[in-house]
Order: sequence, then structure tokens, then C-alpha cells
Amino acid sequence: MAPVGTVDEVVARLERLEAELPVSDGVHWFNRLYLEVTLAVRDDVKQHRLKAPPFLERLDIYFGNA
Repeated sequence: MAPVGTVDEVVARLERLEAELPVSDGVHWFNRLYLEVTLAVRDDVKQHRLKAPPFLERLDIYFGNA
């Protein structure tokens, strides 16, 4: 799997995983939780509500590549 470089790419990857994983799989629910957190971070960064958006973006991308 190619590494992601943006939060939007992390979101796209998580959305693909959500579509592929059965709801009976615990990973589906972990992925869903991480997707919700990532969407919230992306929205807050875009609205400039956070004090450390560059750090949060890098952190989100780092975890998206883990």
C-alpha cells in the first residue's frame, strides 16, 4: 500500500477500508472510530479552530501510514 501524504488521502483510505470490512469484524469499528476522529481533525484544521493544525495534520498522516 502506497503511503499517504495528506489528511484527505487518509480519509479516502479509511473510507475504502470501511466499505471492505464486514461489520462483524472488530477492525471495522476501530477503523470507523479513527475515521470519525480524522474527519473532525480535518474539519477543525480547515476552519482554523485549532492552535496546532500543522502538528495535528502531520500526526494524522503519520497514523494513516502506520
